[in-house]
Amino acid sequence: MHFLSKLKRPQQETDFKLTASDHLNFGRSYNRQLNGSICKIPDSMIFRYGTAGFRYFSPLLPLIVYRIGAAMAIIVNMYSPEAYGIVFTASHNSWRDNGVKIVYRNGLMLPKQHVEFLEYFVNLSDAECHKILDTPGLLETVLSKENSRLAAEDKELRTLKDLIDAAVNAGYDPSVSVSSKERLENKNNEKRNIVILARDTRESGEYLEQVFELGFKRISNNIEIFKAGYMPTATHHFLVAHFFDYEDPLATLLNKGFDDKTPTTIHVDCANGVGVHWVHEYFKACRHIDVKLYNNDLEDKKLLNNECGADYVQSLRLRPDGIDYQAFEPYTRFYHLDGDCDRMVMTFYCDKEQLHIFDGDHLLLLFIAFIRKVYENSNGYRIGAVHTGYANSGLILAIQKIAEDYPCLINIRTGTGVAKLIKGSASADMAVYFEPNGHGSILVSPCCKAEFMKSPVAPLFELTNPAIGDGIANIRAIEYMLCKLGWSTKDWLQNSFERCPTRLTKIPVNSVLKYASHPKNEEILIQPACLQSYIEDTVRSFTTKYGNCNVFLRPSGTENYMRLKVDMEKDDDPKALELLVSVIENGVKLVEKLL
Repeated sequence: MHFLSKLKRPQQETDFKLTASDHLNFGRSYNRQLNGSICKIPDSMIFRYGTAGFRYFSPLLPLIVYRIGAAMAIIVNMYSPEAYGIVFTASHNSWRDNGVKIVYRNGLMLPKQHVEFLEYFVNLSDAECHKILDTPGLLETVLSKENSRLAAEDKELRTLKDLIDAAVNAGYDPSVSVSSKERLENKNNEKRNIVILARDTRESGEYLEQVFELGFKRISNNIEIFKAGYMPTATHHFLVAHFFDYEDPLATLLNKGFDDKTPTTIHVDCANGVGVHWVHEYFKACRHIDVKLYNNDLEDKKLLNNECGADYVQSLRLRPDGIDYQAFEPYTRFYHLDGDCDRMVMTFYCDKEQLHIFDGDHLLLLFIAFIRKVYENSNGYRIGAVHTGYANSGLILAIQKIAEDYPCLINIRTGTGVAKLIKGSASADMAVYFEPNGHGSILVSPCCKAEFMKSPVAPLFELTNPAIGDGIANIRAIEYMLCKLGWSTKDWLQNSFERCPTRLTKIPVNSVLKYASHPKNEEILIQPACLQSYIEDTVRSFTTKYGNCNVFLRPSGTENYMRLKVDMEKDDDPKALELLVSVIENGVKLVEKLL
């Protein structure tokens, strides 16, 4: 672990330090903030672990983080030595929010049963939580030989909640417990459990690190906790995933580059976030590339993601603050990251002074076009273009056209969220996945990796981040592909697709719990059934009158909103799209009156 000492970690930003006496400060009735104020949380408020972890208004986080610290101490101790990760970030959200995301052992997504346990534990009342945490010998009893035997005998693995309930009800019995000393003796001296903390640049991040550590050490003191400081989410994910694989995992990710005889300047909008510390690190092996940063103010925390960055550009289709496009030649590329650098989109002005936004759909097609150009695929491996229901219909048409003379290309549509995209990628031997928001990467099946690493596509696997979507690494890969294809920005535009008119919006509802999507196809509503029938009738009617159109309506996972995406293949009537949105909104309002 000597490489950890090389990390340039920020100095502690405050003299405040939590102590063991602060354990009672993080309940619903006494949720202490960094400034000493209290943010009480009613028992009726329920927190959910979404696709990006727990992400809420920053004052709510201390309670959540303290309890996650205690819960993770139990989870980490249950398994053989691995690396785990905790990153404090709210990604593209406003500076007012923060969140906590868990990277499971070996960089995997958190298993469903652990997500359910964390939600259960975080949402306990203060009395219920203290009953568990105050149980003598809680960790030893949960890890006891008897519990291990019972878990092994069960046809289905006993849930962590079951084990803890049993420990609380049975009380502490040293005769059946595995002592801390015995656990340590059973572990390989060369490989120990470690929890790696990282954070973006939000003001509450350092405080939440202390809160997590306090909760963790309430249960266990025998696990190393390393604070990596400011670090992009994807960089942290790679570090956790490959902690025991390489002598210096970060060097493996960062010291990758390519050379070109033509000097190049890239322009990167950092959204006033953590990318300011890391973009240059990713490009130090690309000696011909000069990096210019924009929106790189870390002093004023309120500027984070404020009218700049990937989410602002992609979702609002607006030019960001902090960049004067007219001061540059037409077709100059500007890359836009979000606050934690997992998303990236690209913009440029053409010679007609029109702003072009290349989002995740365009990035996906560029990867596919590059692979099609350089890789003949004589072995017939399946190449997957993986996307969600939010992909623009123009992208789908472009993929289908490429597949006509490149039959190994398969079109894979998944549910929303990176976890589902990664799962869907397993259907192909090599897969490129992207969300329209600019989050994506390229994956390869282990059984085919040796073959692909000998092919012209091999540099893509080295320049990107295989652990998870990495906005900075994807800039590096894009510059490589454009270089090898000999494409300028104008060439990329000419080889891209025509974006179908689209609209994204959200519709407020009284309770999102009254709506449900099909578990195998979230583009179909199964509850209430009448709303799905209404959507299908509307689509048929509009298709007959205006041409093919698509409607995707699904319940939000965290808010009382229905999220709506509509697009139309033709733009003959500029009012048709808004009319379609209005008809669907009216349908939801009508259903709300009936529920």
